Amino acid sequence: MTTGHVGSTNNEQKLANQVTTSKNGTSPSSGNRPAPNSRPIDEVLNETEIGSFYNKHKSVVLGTLVTAILALVGFGAYWQVSQKKNIEMAKAASLFRTNSLAPAKEGKVTPEELLDAAKKFQTETNGHTVTYLPLIEVADFLSSKDKNQEAVDLLLNLKTKLDRNAFFVKYFTLTRLAVNYENLGNTDKALAALEEIQSLPIKIFEVKNYLDLGRLYLKTGSIDKAKTNLQYVIDQGNDQDLAQIARQYLMQIK
Repeated sequence: MTTGHVGSTNNEQKLANQVTTSKNGTSPSSGNRPAPNSRPIDEVLNETEIGSFYNKHKSVVLGTLVTAILALVGFGAYWQVSQKKNIEMAKAASLFRTNSLAPAKEGKVTPEELLDAAKKFQTETNGHTVTYLPLIEVADFLSSKDKNQEAVDLLLNLKTKLDRNAFFVKYFTLTRLAVNYENLGNTDKALAALEEIQSLPIKIFEVKNYLDLGRLYLKTGSIDKAKTNLQYVIDQGNDQDLAQIARQYLMQIK
């Protein structure tokens, strides 16, 4: 009886030891070796090529990932702000046309008052792209009222604020500068504006620009340059009316 009790006690003790070692993450045969689930993450990662690469460069990988996420978040915020700004500027442009430009065309506002309103509008909108065309319309109105110098001043101020890729707006600004300079008798500056148009990557009414260059060079006595530009209108242009005008100017030379 006593032996059975001792054997029973030994078996219970063994079972208790197994339960205890199981809870501690070890087994009787494993000694102090860590259980598989408690192995260091770096050791597990190193068992695969991708894991090994990540483990060795995880600071760079994580840094790149965080940067990419921040860039996406930043772009989204920038886009929302940009769209909001565009809407605000479009509303400002619409109000300027309604409250200042339209009344001026109807004779309810003097050119001087319109110019003051345009300068204020230009300052408040800080040269935003949406505001370009209304200001060019103001310059056209001032020119029609023989306010050429005022138109030039407005256009020059606009030109300094143009985005470097705003080629179409720059073209329309330069053509109007050329007209107003010529009206003021400043042929050299008119030529400079026309030559700057030639350097633009876009070509609009290119033949007409060559005709104007030839005409103004002839006016300044630059005969060779006048011939070159006028001949281009005849040889390369596809407008017979402009070609005929170019021939008439060339006849004045010969």
